[in-house]
Amino acid sequence: MYIVVGGSQGLGKEIIKVLLNRNYQVMNISRSKCLISSCHLSNISLDISELSSIEILDIFRDLEKIDGIIFSQRFRRDGANCNNKDYINEYQTTVIATSIIIEAYLKYQQMSVKNNVGSIILVGSTYSKSIGLDQNWSYHTCKYAQEALVNYYSVHSNGKFSINLVCPATYMKEGSEEYWNKSHKAEIWKRYSVKQLATARSIANNIIDILIGSTLFNTGNKIMLDGGVSHIYHDQEIEESN
Repeated sequence: MYIVVGGSQGLGKEIIKVLLNRNYQVMNISRSKCLISSCHLSNISLDISELSSIEILDIFRDLEKIDGIIFSQRFRRDGANCNNKDYINEYQTTVIATSIIIEAYLKYQQMSVKNNVGSIILVGSTYSKSIGLDQNWSYHTCKYAQEALVNYYSVHSNGKFSINLVCPATYMKEGSEEYWNKSHKAEIWKRYSVKQLATARSIANNIIDILIGSTLFNTGNKIMLDGGVSHIYHDQEIEESN
């Protein structure tokens, strides 16, 4: 059983599709259901910005085995302008909820009679390494805080799970390919070594490969899914090659 937090739409939904295609049992935890018809998918409707550790542990206790957890939840603002409540809710959704679920998972693993080593992936952003002009300080702060969580729990996992942060760059959601392929960003990405914008499905496949392949010796890492673009110095321009 793999648990996806925030799998009702976007990248989280693509992650669930990939897991189901690989014949895994999946549980989605989010406010809205993941509308994929499958006997291998279950939904738990929760507002993760208001979680309690007891609530999560009660859910986990009913599961025979949890192989891993993927955190793909996002905070979505109601409007363009932010207030203090938005900033607090964003931190609660991105950081606090994640830590509450990880703590509950650690207790679950300690109570389990099976010596099962799980795997945790936090889906972050390249904006935890570089600053994006299209997001505010709150978004960047929360993305940097995800790395701190990974660092902390890689030390405090008690040998019960691996944990890594995966940071995708710009990608095309399903149904938005026509829009993105005509965009200025798509032209820029054609100059990079990957020669294209990533799709949500390709990112989801990469995330699952990392999730399943991680061990206790492969933990505490920040993995950039950007085709090496973050290593290019800012005043360098890649010439188009034939």
